[in-house]
Amino acid sequence: MGLESVTYISELNQNNPVGASDPKSQGDDHLRLLKKAILNSFPNFVGTAGTPKSVALSEDELNDCAQKLAAATIAGLWDFTTVPTIDSDLVGKNKLPQNIQNGNYEFVLDDAGEHVYKVSGAGNAYTIPNNATVAFELGDLLTVVNQSGNTVDIAIEATDTMTKEGTGQTGTRTLADDGIAHFLKVTTTSWMALGGGSLT
Repeated sequence: MGLESVTYISELNQNNPVGASDPKSQGDDHLRLLKKAILNSFPNFVGTAGTPKSVALSEDELNDCAQKLAAATIAGLWDFTTVPTIDSDLVGKNKLPQNIQNGNYEFVLDDAGEHVYKVSGAGNAYTIPNNATVAFELGDLLTVVNQSGNTVDIAIEATDTMTKEGTGQTGTRTLADDGIAHFLKVTTTSWMALGGGSLT
């Protein structure tokens, strides 16, 4: 059988030489091949002339080295030591930040996940712009809290619709004093108004 062509130990075929079919004259070729594979696989163990390096590692210790090398490679690709930070704006959304508006007001994208608070004034209206003007995302929720001592009207801009929960009524809704109402975008051009008895 011909001599294997290998560079590293992992490429050696444990079934070679075959024995009966391999001439004994190839024995020295096989020995040179083994030396080559060992030296290539462990280049840092060779040392320098006159000061050879010795290796005294157990099988478990060698395996541990391989595992640590793999871990070091992974650590180089991903940073597991840096603690990720959460955007303060995202944290704030869980607290329904307040936007005080005591006059006429048209909702903006930043109002989604917040609450618009009316604390004074009378005869004012809040308007949800239509999708062509401000493209809120589906599932965006607008919240209105009224403690002005007066009512506040919530309208929707023409071409889009707002339907009050449980009634099928559309159009402008009126929020009573000390009332809370929510407006949920359910399709590209329609919203649902939720406010119980305080929203008419």
